[in-house]
Amino acid sequence: MFHKIIKNQRGKLSKFIDQLNVDDEIFYNEDIIEGWSTHFHQLAKKIPNPNYDNEYLELIENEAKIIIDICKQRFNHCPITNKEMEKAISDLNRNKAVDYFGINAENIIHGGKQLQQYLQLLFDKSFEFGCISDILKIGILFPVYKNKGDIKVLKTTVVLP
Repeated sequence: MFHKIIKNQRGKLSKFIDQLNVDDEIFYNEDIIEGWSTHFHQLAKKIPNPNYDNEYLELIENEAKIIIDICKQRFNHCPITNKEMEKAISDLNRNKAVDYFGINAENIIHGGKQLQQYLQLLFDKSFEFGCISDILKIGILFPVYKNKGDIKVLKTTVVLP
C-alpha cells in the first residue's frame, strides 16, 4: 500500500527516480528498501529533549509502579477449572476464518485434552502474572461490505480494549 502511494505521487516520473537520499547516504535501485528501513528506524529513535521534565517522568513512573504493586497485592487469581475450560472451548464459534497463525476454532475444539491443558496453563499464568503475551494480541482485520453506501469505499471499525 505504501509503495502504491509513493508510486502514485511520483506519477510519470517514476521511471526516472532510482535513488533515495537518507542522511547524506544515497541508496540506488534494489537498495532503496534498505534506505527506507534506515529512515524509519531513525524516526523511532529517542532524541533527548532539553525541555522535557525528566523528574516529572520519573515521579509518574514511580506512581505507576506503586499502583501496579497495589493491584497485584489485592488480586487473588483462582486457577481456571477443567470444567470452565471445557465450557469455553465448546462455546467457541465454529466456521470462522483462521487467525494470523492459521488456527481456527475447530483446531482447538478437536485438539484434545493435552491442548486444553496447555491452554489452561497459558491462561492461568497470564492471569497470575497480570500480562498477556504480545503474540496473542496479533490479529487480521478484513473490511466487509455491508450493503450500505458505495462498494468501492471500504469502512472499517476497530474496537480496542
